[in-house]
This record gives sequence, structure tokens and C-alpha cells, in this order.
Amino acid sequence: MKKILSIIFLLAAVFSFTACSSDDDYVPSQNYVLEVIQADVTFGPEASTGQIVVNSDQAVAAVSNEEWCSVSVQGNVVNVNVASYDKIASRNALVTIVSGTKTVDVPVHQNGAVFATKAPSEITSDYSAQQFEYQVKSNMTVDLSTSDDWIAAKIIDGNLVITLSENTTGAKRTGYVYYNYGVTSGEIQITQIDFNVDVLGEYELWYSKSATSAQWSYIPVTLKSNSIDFNIAGTDFSIPVRFTNGTKPPYEVVIADEQYVGLYSSYYCYLAFDCYGYNLLNRYPQYFFVYCGTSTSYLTLEDEEYDDGTVVFGGLVEGMIELDGEPLDEGDIDTWYLLAMSAQEYTQNNALGALLTMYYPQFEKVSTGSAASRRSAPMRIRNKFIKK
Repeated sequence: MKKILSIIFLLAAVFSFTACSSDDDYVPSQNYVLEVIQADVTFGPEASTGQIVVNSDQAVAAVSNEEWCSVSVQGNVVNVNVASYDKIASRNALVTIVSGTKTVDVPVHQNGAVFATKAPSEITSDYSAQQFEYQVKSNMTVDLSTSDDWIAAKIIDGNLVITLSENTTGAKRTGYVYYNYGVTSGEIQITQIDFNVDVLGEYELWYSKSATSAQWSYIPVTLKSNSIDFNIAGTDFSIPVRFTNGTKPPYEVVIADEQYVGLYSSYYCYLAFDCYGYNLLNRYPQYFFVYCGTSTSYLTLEDEEYDDGTVVFGGLVEGMIELDGEPLDEGDIDTWYLLAMSAQEYTQNNALGALLTMYYPQFEKVSTGSAASRRSAPMRIRNKFIKK
């Protein structure tokens, strides 16, 4: 009997020892340690890397729910990589860290691209050396470059500083400042122009003798700050003009209708506007002399350089006319007349007819020192004429 009891107590001791050993190896899931002790995962729009540091007594794994946000694990450190981002709105991802049976979610935030400047898309100055400063706000690196060595551009203390050297070429020049941030780029056009040298001076006033076929001719004219002067058959004429911005660009020449331009023999000559499509002078002279007097012609000096160095100052001749109280479409003024009057009063009764009719007039700048034009047509023919 004693022997049997000893065996029973021995087995009980063995089972008791085995149970204690199993308890020492088992740790309930609620006792795992997993905590985030540092998270640097708020990013700007540029491609960047941050870290999430955790405290854990188990192996750590991590996964991201967005493709643009990738993760890798080194011990208790989760490396977070975000791709470059060029949108304005910010975006978010979620990194899930796993350790044993515990998980923790860490939000990742990437700000949208911010670039704002008060710099205009075009800067125009005279020939002198100048410096321009414009405030810039950006949350990413901005790369600057220029098209020419007479332009320098830097960002200094939150300002875009553009420096221009003196223009000693004697002619207008144009260059660019280029800026890039992320995958976005832009440019600022820089023009150095002198009003007296590049705008005023000698032009060719081209016009067609026919409204329906190309029969081009031109008159040498001189554009002054307050007039367009020319000579026909030994007679000097002068068309009064006004620059809307004076000597500052953009240059727009305003020419009013029904202006006295000079005396030809015993005829008093006036500049008058018409519309080819309406032909008011011949078809509706009563309206022509009543309503056209309120019209104004605008010549926008849009310059374009050609291989031969000539600069074209063209643009549509535009205005507004009313016919029976109804305004005609702007841009319909496409005909200029030099009207002869029997007396110095612009009236239908005094009108003798047109000394010169100019369809689709346009101006082309004559480069300094160039000879008279030998071309048979203007270098830039207006689209309006081609359509007709």
C-alpha cells in the first residue's frame, strides 16, 4: 500500500513540475508590449523619408494602405517613404504596425504642393539695369534658371529677386526666367524695350487696294508720340494718335474717327473708318456720317521678330459702330478712308469722295538703317483678310 501511494505522489509531482514549466513559457496577448514612442510622418510635397519608432518585445512588421507610401522595417524602426506629390490638396495614408497579436495604426500625412508668387507672367522695363522683387511662398525647393546671362534670378529671404543688366545693344531684347517645383514648371517673360527707340520711329503702313483680292501696297509713315505722319503726292498728312499707357507698355495706339489730317490742294482731308461687310460710306452714307463719328480704332502693338530683324507691329483695327441704334460687332472696322471735303467741316454735304481707300491696314516697323521695302505684301497678312 505504501508503495502504491509513493508512486501516486511521484506522478503528481511530475505533473506539477510540467505544468509550472508551461506557465513560464506562455505570455497572454494582453501582456505584449507595442507602443509608438516617436513618429515623424508629416511630409511636404517632395519625396521624403520618415520614421516610426516603436517599443515592442516581439518581432515587428508594418504595411501601408497606399501605394505612394511605402514602408520597411529595421528592428523596432519602421521607415516610411513617400513619393513626390504635385497636387494642391493634401493626402493621407495609414501605416499598420503588427507585433505578435497586437496592432497599432499610425496616420501619415503629406501636404500638397504650395507655390505662390506675386511676380507677373511678363515683366517689361526700359534699357537701364534694374532689380525686381516679388514675394514667394513655397513648401518645396524651387529651381530657377534663365535664358540669357543678362538676367539673374534668386530666391532670397522668401523673395524672388530678378536682376537685369543694362541693355547696351540698342534694340529691344526678350528673355525668360524659368522656375520648377516638383513636377510643375513655369516661366516669366522679361522684355527690355525703349519707347523712343523700339516703338516710335519709321513704319510701313500696309494696306490692300481691294477688299476681295490681295493687291498690297504701303506708305512710309513715322509714328510719333502724338501722331502718324506721312506724305502723299508731295502733301504732308498727320493723323492724331494717343498711347493709352503713355511710354509704358503694353503699347496701344488709339486713333479716333473723323479726324482732320491735312489739306490736299484745296481739299480738306479727314481720316474715316468703315466696315467692308457693311460698306456704309457708299450704301448708307447717312449712317456713315452720323454714327461712325463715335468710333475709335485701336492698334495693339504686338511685336513679332523675323529672321531679317524686322519687327512687325500689327494687330486688328478694332472699334464699335452703331447702325440704327444696334452696335456692330467689335473688330468690323477694317477700312480706312482719306476723305476729301470741299470745306473744313466733316459733313455729308461737303464730302467729295475718297482720295485713298485702305483695306485691312496694318503697320510694320522698319528696322534702323534698312532700305525701303521691296516686298509685294506685308510679312504678316491678317487672318481677317484671308478668311474673306
